Amino acid sequence: MSMPEDPINPYAPSSTTALDPASPIAAFGSEKTLKRVADGLHLVYWGIAIILLSVIGGMVLIFAFAAAGGAMAMIPAVLMGLGIIAGTIIGLVGRIFCLDVPEETNARSLIYSAVVCDVLAMLISLATWIPDVPEGISSITNLLSLIATLLFVIFMKRIANFIRQPELASR
Repeated sequence: MSMPEDPINPYAPSSTTALDPASPIAAFGSEKTLKRVADGLHLVYWGIAIILLSVIGGMVLIFAFAAAGGAMAMIPAVLMGLGIIAGTIIGLVGRIFCLDVPEETNARSLIYSAVVCDVLAMLISLATWIPDVPEGISSITNLLSLIATLLFVIFMKRIANFIRQPELASR
């Protein structure tokens, strides 16, 4: 048992916490790496929540403003679009944080592939603003986003199995 660093406070935590080498969490190498991946997962969830709230709230406001009449319905549509963009960027940043996952998890290739699909989808989406780009290109964006989401779900299942949480992986 390690002694607390503060001799006055016997309940002060020690600055070093040893991870059990048999624990799968020890494969993360440090608490900093583990925290970075955990922060990434939180950002992904917040990104999803922001997108859902933007779509639901935006639709409600669009119908409310449209019922009132006029061009005011454009304001919630723009806000909804900005919310979707913000949620997408937050989710991508979260997935980038998850790139620190250890190789032992057998999930690293999945998260790298998911990030590549997300970035390609964003770039193709930006390309649709360029004149003379074929209209069918937006379906490629949707397909890449779907693939990225599926890869991320499989990534999370592998992480759950790696940290020996089969009940989490089965959800």
